[in-house]
Amino acid sequence: MSRWIIGRMTSSLSSAASLLSIPDSVVYSIIRFAVPQWATCHLICHRLALVSKEYRCLQNEGLWNHVLGEYQTLTAASSSGSSSAKCRSPTRISKRLKLSPKYAVARAHQSLHQRMEYAHLALTELTHQREQPLTVKRLRAILERWKPLRVNQRAEVGGTLLIECIRARFVHEKVILECARLLIQEWSAQPDVATGSGPGSGGAGGLTPLCIAAARGMPSVVAYLLDEAKASASIAGEGRFKLWGNQHKTVAGSYVPAEWASKMLEAEEAAGVAAADLKPLRKCIELFRGPVR
Repeated sequence: MSRWIIGRMTSSLSSAASLLSIPDSVVYSIIRFAVPQWATCHLICHRLALVSKEYRCLQNEGLWNHVLGEYQTLTAASSSGSSSAKCRSPTRISKRLKLSPKYAVARAHQSLHQRMEYAHLALTELTHQREQPLTVKRLRAILERWKPLRVNQRAEVGGTLLIECIRARFVHEKVILECARLLIQEWSAQPDVATGSGPGSGGAGGLTPLCIAAARGMPSVVAYLLDEAKASASIAGEGRFKLWGNQHKTVAGSYVPAEWASKMLEAEEAAGVAAADLKPLRKCIELFRGPVR
């Protein structure tokens, strides 16, 4: 639906007069309906502006004032002098431009991106240490410390907050499930946003959360992603996983989640892992054999 709306808007931009005749509030409402929160300025600058014959139709101060409303928390933090919210322009610009709504949006958007990187780094450190492993309380503390956040933003190293939680080491599967539930239900994390580059949701690929949960043999997480989060079982993910029975061997390739579970099961059996230890992987495969998803 959103792609259709964006397509109609870009086609109408061939006539700048038709867009200029629409009130700024209406244009903003259409954009907010087409894309998720915090993605409006990216749509305006990197998609709509590129096909506009009359670029000034997207430079209206009224339109950027509407977009700026989404960033009020960050712009307030920037004006207060918070070190985590400050962003310096790479080039010298006039004072008049610095006071414009568009520049305020750009500054707040950059600050939002930085906050997300800090949150991701804090979570990554937490999910890879044995002394203070991941817990729901610690995850919530990170989210509260760095909010507002774009939880579906992929960090520079490739992962999202949800993916880092599902990758967590030295924790019980129940903790990973509760962390995934927190991110999806309370922070609107999208279960199909993947890492790396490829065919996944939002133009990315790599491994989806469901692929990781299936390959790691976490049936409770797989069941939650499939039944409650409505994650897609048809998105293939490309990656590599170490075997539990032989850390020197890996399984690599590009498979849908059900295939990842099957490939890992075959490899673990070949490595001599006892049947009792492979029950979680078998349970994951059974979950994918349920109703058509």
